[in-house]
Amino acid sequence: MKVGSTKNNLATLKALYITYAFLLILRLLVVIGFSLLFWTLFDTPEFQSELIESGDFDSAMLDAPIKIIIEAIFAVIFVVGLVHCILNVVAVNYIDKKKGQTFIFIVGILNLFSGILGIGLGVFTIIEITRPHVKEVFEKA
Repeated sequence: MKVGSTKNNLATLKALYITYAFLLILRLLVVIGFSLLFWTLFDTPEFQSELIESGDFDSAMLDAPIKIIIEAIFAVIFVVGLVHCILNVVAVNYIDKKKGQTFIFIVGILNLFSGILGIGLGVFTIIEITRPHVKEVFEKA
């Protein structure tokens, strides 16, 4: 993993991307869980009758498209998270094969928008991928 006498951190970067992809999968499972919880809770007659009896909720709202809108929001969050996870897994493959430096750089930038762990991984990716000796490794492969 050395070019000349300079060491790179591509193995560490690969391990971090694998770990982050696993955490993204866990986040997707949480989104699915909340979606199922919302759907089952909102559709139970006991819950609906409690809402109506509380006076804060009109029975006409049970037929409103609010359930569909909320489920659409869950679906969009799930799809965006799934694409994010797939991009990170593909980046792992590119890091392993030492090709696609631009793609890895773009995924690192996208990770900057995904929370505190993504910021750390994105900054590390940008720093590591833009080093001259790492560019040489990608050009030789």
